[in-house]
Amino acid sequence: MPHQAIDQGLTPATHGALDGTLVAANASRHKLVNEATLGKQAAELTAAVAADGQGATPPAVPAWRAKTRAGRQTQQQRLRQAQQRMRALQRRNRDKRSSKRKAIEKVVVSVSDPEAVVGRDKEKVFRPLYNVQVLDDLDSPFVLAYEVFARQNDAGLLATMLPRVKSLGGHPPEALLADTAYAGGSDLATAAREDVRLYAPLPGAGTKKDKQIPKSRFQWLSAAGTYVCPRDHRLVYKGSSSQKRSGTEAVL
Repeated sequence: MPHQAIDQGLTPATHGALDGTLVAANASRHKLVNEATLGKQAAELTAAVAADGQGATPPAVPAWRAKTRAGRQTQQQRLRQAQQRMRALQRRNRDKRSSKRKAIEKVVVSVSDPEAVVGRDKEKVFRPLYNVQVLDDLDSPFVLAYEVFARQNDAGLLATMLPRVKSLGGHPPEALLADTAYAGGSDLATAAREDVRLYAPLPGAGTKKDKQIPKSRFQWLSAAGTYVCPRDHRLVYKGSSSQKRSGTEAVL
């Protein structure tokens, strides 16, 4: 435990590095179902289990359905869990702004592991996944905290990882290294609230996409109410629009 290492003077546990990695869930990527298919299978399985209760033998068993009575009862429980997970995913999908929202039939779950998030791994394979977060100590070979999330990305997870470090070691790190995924508003607010110095590159920094001229290069003309770019061109107002902010995804 980190607090034992701290008590024995092996590390002050004040400097850490946080990162996450995607690992495959113990579920097939070839057996993902959407809401319609899930509802159809649940109805058919309910009828099959009811027939089992009356001692009837099903005339034909589809490939997806368990072959034994006990297996069908276990499968029915998993399907109910998958339906509950599907409802949560559909609610989250509806809360996203239209440009980020998926079509209803594109939201899928794994029946064998409903909790897993479905997305692309490091090799771009679409499959059920888990996100393993590890916060390493920079002053020793110890791990200060770790956690597993059903999330495809790292954004927003600092709010869970810092309290985890505090519960295991007694205090959060004074300084934390992370990648650009943790440089969003939610994680920055968490770091400020916990008084942690977070060192992370800004999104797009150091990449080929980093071609945007910084705001400091533009001159504000208060009388005209507009900006002038480095090439002396004025910013002309064309119009405005508003969109609902998707925000950081909640941990389901």
